[in-house]
Amino acid sequence: MPGGNKNITGADGNTFSSTNQPPNRGRKARVFSQLAKEWKERGIEQATPEAVKEAFQYVLALHLLDVKDISGKVEDETNDMPMVVRLAAKELLGKKSLDILREMLDRAHGKSRQNVDVTMQNVTVNDRELTDEQLDAMQQILNGGNADATGNK
Repeated sequence: MPGGNKNITGADGNTFSSTNQPPNRGRKARVFSQLAKEWKERGIEQATPEAVKEAFQYVLALHLLDVKDISGKVEDETNDMPMVVRLAAKELLGKKSLDILREMLDRAHGKSRQNVDVTMQNVTVNDRELTDEQLDAMQQILNGGNADATGNK
């Protein structure tokens, strides 16, 4: 650079201009973009939510021996299952199997809905029997006349 460290003056006549530019190496390849490109070329597909959901549904339907085969050992290079499926299968066989089972079911089928029975003036109604307008009116009553719990109308 002209003038050296902290002394950029341009007195030496070596200033940057439209014709005098430093060598441009171009934009560096993005690491993740490059990895994604390589993986696509190798035929590896993305773990989209739908793909994970579908894989979990199949793992949940497998027999115990099949789950053991899938979980395998980390060092087992013959096991070509995706890592998320192998880890889920391994955890299904572990101490926290109920927790992982619950997580897999939630991922595959969604969290279970809970019905709410509402009793007002000696009449019990299930929340699924009410219209959206009726539910909104009940919410307003429960919030002391406000449209929501924050006090906004």
